[in-house]
Amino acid sequence: MKRKKGIGIVFVVLVLALLCGGTAAANDTGYADRIWVRDEAGLMSEDEVAKLNEICGQISDEYNMGVSVVTVNSYGGGDLSKWQEGKYTEYELGKPSGGIMLALGMEEEQCGIAIFGGAGNVFTTDEQRKMINAFVSDLSGGEYYKAFHAYVERCDELLEKAQKEGGGSSTNPNPNTNTTPNTNPYPSTNSYTSTNSGERHVSIWVIVVIAFVISFIISLLIVQVWKGEMNTRGMQEEAVLYLEKDSFHLTRREDRFLYRTVKKRKKPESKKDSSSGKK
Repeated sequence: MKRKKGIGIVFVVLVLALLCGGTAAANDTGYADRIWVRDEAGLMSEDEVAKLNEICGQISDEYNMGVSVVTVNSYGGGDLSKWQEGKYTEYELGKPSGGIMLALGMEEEQCGIAIFGGAGNVFTTDEQRKMINAFVSDLSGGEYYKAFHAYVERCDELLEKAQKEGGGSSTNPNPNTNTTPNTNPYPSTNSYTSTNSGERHVSIWVIVVIAFVISFIISLLIVQVWKGEMNTRGMQEEAVLYLEKDSFHLTRREDRFLYRTVKKRKKPESKKDSSSGKK
């Protein structure tokens, strides 16, 4: 009897273990093994990609919100936000609460942030603009890991803030809805141009050249104005303007020549004088 009772207890324990295991398996949706950072353009080292992917995975698990980075040599042109939607689904970069993706296409010189699901409650358009402006200088300088790490850190800060304020609990199981595309042209050189809400960032050399041209034109106009002011007086035959009024009285006027020029030439001999024998 005791043996049967012991077998029953073991059976109950096994059933409970299976139930717990099944619950854990149900809760484990495979996020731990998911690749959150895909550096197909080869902008970072393997260690940098692994480290950044680990951070993105931790943030995604902690806040139930996918945080991802995707770089490619070319996304085929066209609308970057549409391409991001496709990759978001293909790579399974979202979670039930949504996700945020930073994508970078080198050939098209474009980078952009796309928002999916409930992430729109956390990452507003204004926050996206601030995020891009924060790391755009690092992208322009080729500091890709530094730029992507700054993006991930900002995501962590905003998600933590939303969680404390209760604003990050919105869920949307459909990963292709509620997207907020935010694309910005990104050249592979050290200059950067952004079309985000009409703002534009240009190379410092372009600014210097424009400033020099404008300064030169303004200086030329000023010199021309000064030159015009100096030529207001016409030619004067007499120095009347330099005399006080009624201080000079002319009583005699004559012309005197201080120098003269005398030219002499030999008088030619006549034919009559030569025939008479005169020398």
